[in-house]
Amino acid sequence: MANLFASVLTPTPKKSSAAKGDLETIVDSAAAEYGVDKALARRLVSTESAWDPSAKSSAGAVGLGQLMEGTAADLGVTDRTNPEQNARGSMRYFKQLQKRYGGDDTKAAAAYNWGMGNLDKALTKYGDRWLDAAPAE
Repeated sequence: MANLFASVLTPTPKKSSAAKGDLETIVDSAAAEYGVDKALARRLVSTESAWDPSAKSSAGAVGLGQLMEGTAADLGVTDRTNPEQNARGSMRYFKQLQKRYGGDDTKAAAAYNWGMGNLDKALTKYGDRWLDAAPAE
């Protein structure tokens, strides 16, 4: 079953541009700072915002890592459109989720995108088949 989190875990072809190159450097640095795999960090940003620092979702998530206002504030991010702040906050948050879910990148990606509450409910209700409850792409 294709789900919303698969794209974070599946490598995507690399597109090149000077601006994206600068953003990749920022994301790589933030990933290294928080111990997040660089390739995974890049896929997260690609999936969340398509490398657009000003991206805004209909739910109100903003920036490279699509941080919600409250989450950003909790992470010390004061300008969600600032690539450095957003990348650092996003990688810090993803690392927190990896720790919470025992290093399981699929669960961390699901919690990042879908929300911890939704993931925890699905884990409780479906156990090992929790991905069946995940939103489709």
